[in-house]
Amino acid sequence: MILTDDRNEQEKTSHPNLIGGLDSYLSGWGRADDVNSYAYWACADEHVKAVEKWVSKREEFSGVCAFKSVENISSYVTCSEDDLVHVYVVNENHRAVKEEHEWIALTNQPKGH
Repeated sequence: MILTDDRNEQEKTSHPNLIGGLDSYLSGWGRADDVNSYAYWACADEHVKAVEKWVSKREEFSGVCAFKSVENISSYVTCSEDDLVHVYVVNENHRAVKEEHEWIALTNQPKGH
């Protein structure tokens, strides 16, 4: 597995949850020619459900699952030592988190608003 992890050392502790799967759009061409491309989003514990929901809705992803370490991805998911894995960071401004917060805000409105 060829890993690109966007987290800094602090985020590796504060964002331990890795949610993602096989990216069918990026697999098989470019840097991922003849290999698979996987993408995972690292998030804090309080954002796991929102990120799982966001990733699961993306049509280009299959085999969506959650891990607590990069080592688990290489043990359970990747098929080749040349498969690409990219870990992105979900912060408070990330689309997955903002969509969840906006939905919660709408459902918590008083009746008539």
